[in-house]
Amino acid sequence: MATTAVHKRIPSFFLYGEAPRTYDEPTLHIETIEFRSARNHWCIDPHVHRTLHQLIFVTWGNGVALAEGDRNVYQSPALVVVPLGTVHGFEFEPGTHGYVLSITADVLREMARREPGVDALFRSPATLRLDGKALDATDLEQAFGTFAREFARSSPGHALALDGLLEVILANVIRLSSALADSRDPAVGRH
Repeated sequence: MATTAVHKRIPSFFLYGEAPRTYDEPTLHIETIEFRSARNHWCIDPHVHRTLHQLIFVTWGNGVALAEGDRNVYQSPALVVVPLGTVHGFEFEPGTHGYVLSITADVLREMARREPGVDALFRSPATLRLDGKALDATDLEQAFGTFAREFARSSPGHALALDGLLEVILANVIRLSSALADSRDPAVGRH
C-alpha cells in the first residue's frame, strides 16, 4: 500500500483569522495581544502574513513564540519581530498584556530609505528578551500606548501622528536590539 505524506496547510491571513486581502494601500494596524488571543484560549496557531510585518510587544506574561519551526520561550518584557512571509504562532500565558503592531512592507521600505536599521530589523524573525532597566530607559512602552490611542482616533493629522509614532517605536526597537547584540552573542534571542 502506498502512503502519501499529509502536508499541513499553513493558513495565510491578513490579520489573524481574517481572509487575505489584495494589496490596496499602505497599512498600519495595532491591537492588544488579548484582543485575538483571549478568544482563542491564548493560543495563536501557526500562520503566515503575506503583506504584513509584525512587532509583538509583551509587557506582561510569559509564553512561547513559534517562528519557522523554532520554539522560543520568553519572559516579559519581550519583543517578537515577525517579518512578512514568516510562519509563526504563539502560546501566551492567560492574561498576557501587550500589543501587536502590523505594518505593510511599503511603509517599512519608506522608513528604511532614511534608516538602514529598519531593514536589518526585519531581515529575520527574532524574540528579544528585554532587560527591564534598558526598557525603562526608552520610550517604547509609552510610544506603543500612544500609538494605540491615536489609532483609535479619526481626528485631523491622524496619519501624520501614526507615522511619527511608528518612527519612535522603530528607533527604540533598533536601539534595544543593538544593545542586546552588543552585550551578548548576536545569536542569542534570535530564531
